[in-house]
Amino acid sequence: MKNRSVLFLWFGQSQANLADVLYIVALISILYAQNSSPVLLSCIPFTITAAKFLSSFTVPFLIDRYRAKRILVVSQLLKTSVLSMFFLWHMSLITMLCCVALIAFFDGWAAPVQSSMLPHLVDKEKLLKWNSMFNVTDQTIQIAAYPLGSFLIISWDATGLLWLSFSLFSLSLVFMQAIRINVHSSKTKQKQGLKEGWKLIWHYPRLRVLLVMEVLEGMAAGVWASAIVYVFVKEILNKNEA
Repeated sequence: MKNRSVLFLWFGQSQANLADVLYIVALISILYAQNSSPVLLSCIPFTITAAKFLSSFTVPFLIDRYRAKRILVVSQLLKTSVLSMFFLWHMSLITMLCCVALIAFFDGWAAPVQSSMLPHLVDKEKLLKWNSMFNVTDQTIQIAAYPLGSFLIISWDATGLLWLSFSLFSLSLVFMQAIRINVHSSKTKQKQGLKEGWKLIWHYPRLRVLLVMEVLEGMAAGVWASAIVYVFVKEILNKNEA
């Protein structure tokens, strides 16, 4: 059962991560077609980064109060529900950015919860192997999803790409629901749970370095993807999306 559950977690997170990139590619295409403004495009990565930053403060409270699987499933369910709103009516820029912020906020729960679940799903001697596999898969998706999204926009359109993202979100939710894990919350006090994490970061220089790396990577990844590459291709190279 453990082996099947870790595979369900792997498949579920991989599909969710792929959908996260594809729907952003679709929104970038929609926004640029409507406005042709680099400033508006830069609002997307800024919104995502800010929302995930705020979300990180809520994770210690959630992990201390609820089971890891429940957090992961609820996070994916909320992301899927918010994404479905893109199909209900024509959104204004503000409404669209609010939906992007909500999806990023709920997505901010996934990575730390996944990390907390993994030691309970695999044997100790296999933990490094599975950690590496999750990281390699995540980085591969980050590399491949942008050109894949561009190809799909050429073949279909932005709406089709949003439907694909919604389907991947829904399938990811099914896999996450199938995970079997028995981890109880610790029920620590909220302030204590938040302070413990920052104390560890403060006392261990390596953790501080990792924190800075994660922050810089998160900021840079969104900026080059939307505010730089897309505009560079259109304005400097004078080429279309293809």
